Amino acid sequence: MAGFSLRALALGVALAALALPHQAGAAPGGPSCARTGDAGACRKVISIPTTLRGTLESAAGTDDAAITVRTNAGGKVHAYCDGHCNKNWFNTDANGATSLKPSMRGRKVVIDVATEHNNGRIAGPGVDDKLLFVKGIRLQK
Repeated sequence: MAGFSLRALALGVALAALALPHQAGAAPGGPSCARTGDAGACRKVISIPTTLRGTLESAAGTDDAAITVRTNAGGKVHAYCDGHCNKNWFNTDANGATSLKPSMRGRKVVIDVATEHNNGRIAGPGVDDKLLFVKGIRLQK
């Protein structure tokens, strides 16, 4: 059921991006290009960010930290941090593997995620592979 929820979310976000390109900062007829600090590299935005509420469940990664959030709707969202997660929430072992601190597990969060081309940010997947990235995350009281 969780896989279905994530697919439905991704489909809904992709459809919203197609229907509302002006909200994603896109020129008519194509996705926007977000310039980065890497010599002006272009990242193609596939979807506008979607805001979800849920609880922190886990984190993992050696080269690239990723978090898993159980949404209030019961699904799971696994997204790469790409520098948008609070580094104080993680433990890192001697081999560089990242895990969520026990004190953070179960904490309520609001997370903004978007599907984008990898564009070399994450080791392993191809440059054009579409991945879910954290665009913002904050703790709820």
